[in-house]
Amino acid sequence: MTNTERQRQFRRRHPDYYRLLQAKRRARSKAWLAAYLLAQRTEAAEAMAAVQPEPLALPAPVLTIPIPTRLALPAPVEQPEMAAIERMKAMLAARVLVERSRAA
Repeated sequence: MTNTERQRQFRRRHPDYYRLLQAKRRARSKAWLAAYLLAQRTEAAEAMAAVQPEPLALPAPVLTIPIPTRLALPAPVEQPEMAAIERMKAMLAARVLVERSRAA
């Protein structure tokens, strides 16, 4: 008789054996997980209870420390591109004025 035949016979004689075995294993696993989660929750609750927030002292006094500072900006620089753009804007504005005067 082969191992496969013996297993088939065992399953025929005990049809619920593996279902009950797995149910026991699942129950043990679920019980362990529930106990673990409960322990984690209680540890977290104890840690939160141990940490008491300090009450705020409002209005808090304003502490100002005078620090002498000097604003250090670079000197303004003339850019040739900006001058050309300004000239183009002036020419466009003049053209618009001429067109408006012709239309009126």
